[in-house]
Amino acid sequence: MRTEQQNFLGIKSLFLSACEEACNRALNYDEASRQGLAELHGKSVAIETYLPSPLGELPFNFYLHFYDSGLIFSLLHEKEADATISASSFQLLIQMIKQQELEQNPNVYLSGDRELIIELENILKDLDIDWEEPLSQLTGDIIAHEIAKTGKKIFSWIKKAVNNNL
Repeated sequence: MRTEQQNFLGIKSLFLSACEEACNRALNYDEASRQGLAELHGKSVAIETYLPSPLGELPFNFYLHFYDSGLIFSLLHEKEADATISASSFQLLIQMIKQQELEQNPNVYLSGDRELIIELENILKDLDIDWEEPLSQLTGDIIAHEIAKTGKKIFSWIKKAVNNNL
């Protein structure tokens, strides 16, 4: 019989695999960001976070590995990561929405190669994925344009709400 910890490990692996696939596909629609990440080839960042649950906080630590062809998300790493970002999953989500510098957030802890973290932040801030292109392949140009326009409005509203209230 599998233990709860083994079940959670399987869920984490599945989630990271889906994130990796989604990120690498999205990078196909933003060549500048793809090139920026390729320049980080061979480096890695550890993400130390936790998820809230009825049983308490569940650790959710993983690694981002940078390669010419994109990103690899993994639960294991053979050597010490070049940099580490530690925060609650909620703080990381807020950080992504606000796009403030990591060093300015007292709830996010950084260690290791600060230049790597700053470079990664800059790449993420400049991320400009043309979501209409992949959507249009599924829905057609007109519907994809409307979905993208609505998505931008929703994200803008979320960003304003987060910036005004948190």
